[in-house]
Amino acid sequence: MNILHRQVTRFTAVTNTTPQGTVNLFDYLTQPDSSITPLLQRVRESKSPEELKANKKLLPCITPHGTFRQRNDSGLIAHSGLIQIDMDRKDNPDIPNWESIPDILKLDQHIAYVGKSASGSSFWGLIPIEDPDSHSGHWEAIQEHFRIQYGITLDPCTKALSHARFYAYDPDGYVNPDAVTFTKRIKAEPVQHRTQVRTDLRDMDKFNAYIRDICDTKTDITGGLKQWMKVGTAIKSELGPSGEDAFIDICQFSPTFSEAECRRTYRTLKPQKLTLGTFYFICRKYGIEPEEYRPRRRIHRPRRPDPAPTSQKEDASPMWTVTGIQIARWMDERPEESQPEDRGIPVCELIQEPDSDGSIIHVVEEHNYSQPLPSPIYRDWETDRKSTRLNSSH
Repeated sequence: MNILHRQVTRFTAVTNTTPQGTVNLFDYLTQPDSSITPLLQRVRESKSPEELKANKKLLPCITPHGTFRQRNDSGLIAHSGLIQIDMDRKDNPDIPNWESIPDILKLDQHIAYVGKSASGSSFWGLIPIEDPDSHSGHWEAIQEHFRIQYGITLDPCTKALSHARFYAYDPDGYVNPDAVTFTKRIKAEPVQHRTQVRTDLRDMDKFNAYIRDICDTKTDITGGLKQWMKVGTAIKSELGPSGEDAFIDICQFSPTFSEAECRRTYRTLKPQKLTLGTFYFICRKYGIEPEEYRPRRRIHRPRRPDPAPTSQKEDASPMWTVTGIQIARWMDERPEESQPEDRGIPVCELIQEPDSDGSIIHVVEEHNYSQPLPSPIYRDWETDRKSTRLNSSH
């Protein structure tokens, strides 16, 4: 029996999650499609990573792990009984004679297929497994087998059930229809997700406020691959699987956004010691900080000494007092040389708000006006602990 005579789902492009139909995997691997060959050649002749990525999106793709209603893990109809593997040069820089990898893997009794990937610089393969319901356990065992036996690091992305494979016909591809079924599996240990955020509605309100600001401003905070993974890991570590939709909301403004790819990546992320604080920090770098969660500056000013006696009348400099703050008005009698500059006059707005312990704190927001303000203007701030409400002293 030919182990590769399995039905898999075909898609017109990797960005399309709706199936085009099903194809026989053996025929797909061994029979070239003349209508796609020019596109594949264009991909393999790409001059830059950006050009390669753009050209690959023009290729059709299949899901070697089985048939799907939609290209996501929950859309699986029937497993093919095969697991795909992918070997990238960038993940294996220390392996000599990279082009000889297929010749080495032909000697492995479990290899049903090995050939060049769409780019032409990497290799991919198929291995039959014993129990499709233990897909993840088998993949982990295959990964370990390649690491120990060949010193090869496999691309972890291929572990996902719905991972797509670009059309990559290879006339020199190795086909073994009698490959031996791989039986070993590694039992995955259950992941204990932290539930701090899910049990604290105040933190969830803050998280949702940041998501709202990202969506309102259509800001892409994903950055490069490393930052994208860090954002996802921080959310996964705090929210577990329930944070997937929020991750999609965050990623949707990236120019390279693919919902299927984001969902697949999120599900493969493992919780680490990152928290939502990492997510908030990255947001602030892009100017995302909801108004209600912006830190306020507190005033900590020592009491100034009483001014030296002057010959002016006591009411020459009227004062207004606010709880904990005394504001001195600058009178028109000020000397000419003490006149403020015509531009850039700082004016402060006093805000009172309760602290976490119930006490009153005083916050100052500064504004800079480009035009001079008419007198009177405020000259000074001093502590007056005896004041309890706004009063005019004249």
